[in-house]
Amino acid sequence: MQLYTLENNFIRIRFLDIGASIYTFEIKPKNYRNIVLSLANLNDYKTAASGYFGATIGRVAGRIDKGVFKINNKTYQTQLNEKNTNSLHGGHESFAFKKFRLIKQTLTELVFEYVSVDGEGGYPAEVKLHVIYTLRDVGLEINYKATTTMDTILNITNHSYFNLDGDGTILNHILKANATHYYTHDKKQLNDELIVNTSDSPFYIKEGKKLQDIILHPLVNKEPAMGFDHLLLIDGLLTFKTKDITLEVISNYPAVQMYSTNFPSNLLLVGHKLVNLYHALAIEPVDIVRSQNQTFNNLLVTKSKPYERTIRYIIKISD
Repeated sequence: MQLYTLENNFIRIRFLDIGASIYTFEIKPKNYRNIVLSLANLNDYKTAASGYFGATIGRVAGRIDKGVFKINNKTYQTQLNEKNTNSLHGGHESFAFKKFRLIKQTLTELVFEYVSVDGEGGYPAEVKLHVIYTLRDVGLEINYKATTTMDTILNITNHSYFNLDGDGTILNHILKANATHYYTHDKKQLNDELIVNTSDSPFYIKEGKKLQDIILHPLVNKEPAMGFDHLLLIDGLLTFKTKDITLEVISNYPAVQMYSTNFPSNLLLVGHKLVNLYHALAIEPVDIVRSQNQTFNNLLVTKSKPYERTIRYIIKISD
């Protein structure tokens, strides 16, 4: 297991080859404040017990009902790793637990590669994935590029947990975006009904809203999610803000899945602290996964149509 570093005068970010993960994300003018949750024991990154901290998620980020999907009228069965009914984030063979190979390193760029064999986790095709991290003056850009040997489905993202204070909860953090729609859940926490977002919704964040007003809302803080774990369709920029740091997230995905550590794992973090309830917010730009009809045409990748997605994190600070 290997750690790699990109840094400039503003930020220092460390990456782990397991899952091509973001391990730490430190803001130098704020006394090297780490704004992501980082596990103390690196071996914890090898299993789902880690909560996918900072990891590259795939082959399909999100939940697939019964682990079943169809391509060209052929049915595929993926691994069930949640509630014995869902395939979550690629199942037991998720990219999150795989050892990536570093194939390029410069002062501003790291390129990781992983080759997923045909049939891995129940998914068809050999997939060659490149995760490209590029350090910017005040942020980080992630590019995912993947090619396939035959038709398959992909939905790849990063699963970092952000706490811009570096400690405590994120209940007073402010989330702002033009969230035009959101999905309700069924009893298995699968995306169900698409709802137009209106000003009386807990997910109406166009003017900015404290997370406590979302997470603790009675329509949100209930089974099965027990807090914020919802897919929102986002038009444009998303901002996440605390008293002295603002994180801007820009991507070419249509939606963002957000999860507020509603079921803390009690894993030990760097600094000898445990993961706590509402400790951080996972901000996961994704394509839409709604699996009731078992067909995912929006996730289809072919030999002639490779996969390319981009996420940009921009950091702004104040006194």
